[in-house]
Amino acid sequence: MPLEIERKYLVTSDAYKSGAKPVEITQAYLTIQ
Repeated sequence: MPLEIERKYLVTSDAYKSGAKPVEITQAYLTIQ
């Protein structure tokens, strides 16, 4: 996994742990890009 993608995943993983829906996580991921 490329480091850039991994960093973005680590950010969205916090949202995942807090119980965010997959769609919300995807939106956050796209916003970070």
